[in-house]
Amino acid sequence: MANKAEILMHPVRMKISQVLMRNKDTGLTSLEMVKIIKDVPQATLYRHIQVMSDAGILRVLKEKK
Repeated sequence: MANKAEILMHPVRMKISQVLMRNKDTGLTSLEMVKIIKDVPQATLYRHIQVMSDAGILRVLKEKK
C-alpha cells in the first residue's frame, strides 16, 4: 500500500481533505461532500473516501447501509 503522502497527492483526495478541513468542527457525511464537491461522481467520491479510511487518513464515525 502507498504511504499517506502518496495517497493524499491524488487530486480527488486533496479535494476531500480540503473540504473536511474546512468542516473539521462539525464533520460531514459522504452525501454532504457529494453536494460540495460537485465535479466528482458520487461513486468515485465514495471509493476515494474508502481508500483514505483504509489508510487511516480519515475516520468514518458512522456507517449506514
